[in-house]
Amino acid sequence: MCRTDISIQIAAPTEEDEGSILAINNQSLTAPFTAKWYKELSPDDDNYALVAKHNGRVVAFIIYKLRPEGGYVSYLAVKGSHRGLGIGSLLIAETAKALLVQGKEFMRLHVSSNDKGAQSFYAARGFEEAARLNNFYGNGTTAVLLKVKIQDLK
Repeated sequence: MCRTDISIQIAAPTEEDEGSILAINNQSLTAPFTAKWYKELSPDDDNYALVAKHNGRVVAFIIYKLRPEGGYVSYLAVKGSHRGLGIGSLLIAETAKALLVQGKEFMRLHVSSNDKGAQSFYAARGFEEAARLNNFYGNGTTAVLLKVKIQDLK
């Protein structure tokens, strides 16, 4: 069970949350997604999202996709003012629960080989390096594929 240092509510995002999600996306991610991409997300395509709210305001989100080999985390971002409070860990844990319900055993994601903070965050939760992909982002940067068996999440 993950705990945060503040009261957080986890829910599926609403249309009203879109502006906050896009703002956190643009402020927090080195490779942010576009508003068009976000609007086209659909459970019909096995894409899902969760938001974390503090005092009714979105402070973090996770977007993940169901794949045959497990769940793939496309994006996880926490507003700068709310980092270090356990919110990212809570979103990972809630996503893991949803994946288990869908019969998925593994969770995977990519991080930039230059993003040591993200690599440390995921390693502390049990993710291990599975592969390196050269020029994954199209700008010469290598991506690190991380994976964890959901039952081994910390």
